[in-house]
Amino acid sequence: MILPKKLILNHHLCWLYLIIVGFLLTVGTLSWKFNMTVKAQDIDYQLLEQKASAEVDASGKTKLILQYKYDANYLPEVSYQIPTNSQKISFYRVGVLEEGATQPTYLSETSSGAAGSFQMKQEKDNAEIVISYPLANEKTTFIIEYELDQLVTNYQDIAYYNSSWIPQAVENGEIIKVQLILPGDLSDQSEFKMWVHGQEDKYIDTIVKDGKSISNIEVAYSQYGSKKIDLHALFPKSFTPHNEQVVEVERKEAIILHEQALSEQEKTDIQSKQNDIRNRMLAWVFIPILITIILYWVYYTKRQENPLDEGMSDLLSVKIPPEDISPAIVKSLVYQQSPDSNSLAACLLELGRKGYLKLMPVRMAKRSHSQTRSGYTIMVSQVEDAPPISLLQTHERHAYHLFTVEHKMSQTVEEMVFQLKQNKTYRKQKIIGWKKYVDAVELRSVHENFVPGRLKRWLVLTGSLWLFIALMIMIMMVVDVFKWDAMQHLGWSLLLSSLNIIAIVILIILISRQSFITDHQLEQRKKWTRFYQILQESNKYDLPAMGDVTQWDQNISYALALNATSTIQQRYTYQFDMEALESLSHSYNADLYRVHGSIADILQSSIRELVGLLDPKTKWMENLKEN
Repeated sequence: MILPKKLILNHHLCWLYLIIVGFLLTVGTLSWKFNMTVKAQDIDYQLLEQKASAEVDASGKTKLILQYKYDANYLPEVSYQIPTNSQKISFYRVGVLEEGATQPTYLSETSSGAAGSFQMKQEKDNAEIVISYPLANEKTTFIIEYELDQLVTNYQDIAYYNSSWIPQAVENGEIIKVQLILPGDLSDQSEFKMWVHGQEDKYIDTIVKDGKSISNIEVAYSQYGSKKIDLHALFPKSFTPHNEQVVEVERKEAIILHEQALSEQEKTDIQSKQNDIRNRMLAWVFIPILITIILYWVYYTKRQENPLDEGMSDLLSVKIPPEDISPAIVKSLVYQQSPDSNSLAACLLELGRKGYLKLMPVRMAKRSHSQTRSGYTIMVSQVEDAPPISLLQTHERHAYHLFTVEHKMSQTVEEMVFQLKQNKTYRKQKIIGWKKYVDAVELRSVHENFVPGRLKRWLVLTGSLWLFIALMIMIMMVVDVFKWDAMQHLGWSLLLSSLNIIAIVILIILISRQSFITDHQLEQRKKWTRFYQILQESNKYDLPAMGDVTQWDQNISYALALNATSTIQQRYTYQFDMEALESLSHSYNADLYRVHGSIADILQSSIRELVGLLDPKTKWMENLKEN
């Protein structure tokens, strides 16, 4: 049963927006995946291992060896950035170690970048090496060897080593191996200190072999750290007696303090980056939630409370009917609901009251033509001496033409249902007639509902747009999580973002079901809701004390439009004489009223089945409201 106190269930626009949003997301995702697939087909490789080794000799010269091992399906060329600490590389060469080979094959340097060669370009602070050596379905190691003369400085009390390396295509958590070889015995490590900057987690192990000290460093790469790894070390200056880089000052303690300060600053920077990503996650999550809360606040400040929530103690003081409004447009004008089968049935009953049509319950010819359970249908007959049709309101004229046929004075709703199922031309004609009726009814209420209707559309559109934006924000948040390897934030952020999406969907549904009305319309709705209460509980009242037989004939049309037909017909025929209705008015509804249950069980169900064929959406909406 449809009650006016229920909120409007008109959210088909909402679902349209949701479908559009889902379509855009699907197309965007597929496009992204397609682009990624195309790129993967062009270049496909995996960097299996990379190592850096630096060996210092007695003259302070440093020989550096970089090794990159690839498993490539297709890799045409690679390039590497090499920090030079503002020095010129004194010697360099590039080799290729094929899988299974014991010695590398060294490539020639060219300016053209021909296949099987390399190019070197030196700038102030770094050098770039481009290796043109196409790989296809093979495992190969590229080896870069070069020398720098001024990485070691001898002070009066210590020697200081300072170099840098930029790892290639490092993934978060990957172990990077660095080796430093010094020309002396560090069995006593009191004069030896090493610092690795750029990354926080590292492991250092030093061994002595063949008179040389070999320090093996393993660094767990983190995106919170720097892309460049700096290796600094203090060792006895006796290891590099022939070094020409000499500064005649004592710097050991100052260097230690400086390195410790760098380490502390590095920890602070890494912690700051971690805080930044955490704050980014908080912003991704809570700013959308805040905006959703604001939208809820706007919704609750603009919506109207249900008039039935107020007391009904003054029912008997209600004017009957509250206003002189055609019964067929009450729900559209007062309650902002689309015309439905009850609206059309009320209009049909009004045509009987005004003397244009006569409605009579008759047995069905073939029950297989209809789904109504009563076994009865309504016969609609034209009245020969009816007033001019031009006196009818527009929606009443369309309803009249919907149920009448030229050269035929009578037809049953059962026959109309049968024709709708069998005759496409007839079906198309009647659908057009129904749409004209609906348009005419809605036209009568558009001037009243324009402002609140516009507000409702604006809120639904805003909510749908915000749903799309919130989905985009959630996707960008997830991308951010993987980009910064902040998996510890993924669970709670994804949960809260998903709850926010659900809240937005609920908000859109609430808006689409809510009535937004002016103060005048609210007062109008209260009056009609009280009138509905009287119609619904008519068995409790003395109807003649509230109006004569002709007035209550019209009130039954209102009861039908408002779906308050449970007791009104029985009470009306019990308290009024139908012969008086026939003698005092032009109404042809008396015979219809005399048949018990003809309004609720026959007329309503017959028209509902008819409208369900003309407009399946209306039937679906009515069933959903009743459930």
